[in-house]
Amino acid sequence: MMEFTGLHCDDHFKKNIIAAPDVAAEIRQVAAFALDRHTSDCEINERVASVLQSVLSRSGAHPHIAIKTTDKTVVDYVVRRLMDDFHFPPTLQMLANETGVSPVKLVRMFTNVKGLPPFAWIKGARLRQGKNMIIQGKAISDISAQLGFTDQAHFTRNFKSMFGVTPGQLYKLAQ
Repeated sequence: MMEFTGLHCDDHFKKNIIAAPDVAAEIRQVAAFALDRHTSDCEINERVASVLQSVLSRSGAHPHIAIKTTDKTVVDYVVRRLMDDFHFPPTLQMLANETGVSPVKLVRMFTNVKGLPPFAWIKGARLRQGKNMIIQGKAISDISAQLGFTDQAHFTRNFKSMFGVTPGQLYKLAQ
């Protein structure tokens, strides 16, 4: 538990949170999200870290985490690491180890600075880059592969979810 939360093994929850329906609902949502076959492990870990933060804060437990640098510096480092390779992004645990903070703290810091958790943010960045490439007239199949989507259908589904139109519709409008 120490590597994921920053809590020492002998720490225990200070309050009972069984009667917290909002946290229970959040846990159910994360479980359903994890069962979606199009969800990456990184996105699942990010959501689990977020719900774990809710559980920890509601329980009265306070992780003992020493932050080595400022939030902005850590987030800038994480952005560079995520942008380096769309095909093989580092895991949340790898990023946490590299920055010296727990995965829960890393997700919280990133969300405070960027407005989204790391892997949701990088997905948006990839889709915005894809939109620009479509407008430039590049082939959609090439774009989806270049940006690290598993296939063109996965790219199309995410693109439509973010922009409200399919890549093909945008391509036709841009010509």
